[in-house]
Amino acid sequence: MNTLHTLGHYDSQLTHEVEVDIQQAFRSTRYSALRDVTFLWNDGILMLRGTVRTYFLKQLAQECVRDVNGVTHVINSIKVA
Repeated sequence: MNTLHTLGHYDSQLTHEVEVDIQQAFRSTRYSALRDVTFLWNDGILMLRGTVRTYFLKQLAQECVRDVNGVTHVINSIKVA
């Protein structure tokens, strides 16, 4: 399950929209492994966290959220194991 954590003051409506858009981006890939990726979002910066089995899935997670409205920068901290 994906989780969204925000830091500092934020617009709750925008936060909800970003969370929904990120979850939809992960679901649209049809790779169930991305459902276990968690994320932190703050002021446009999205940090991806979790573990996947391949570098392909790590890169896919990053690419599918890159164009989400409200995300200006992606930090991919996903581990491959």
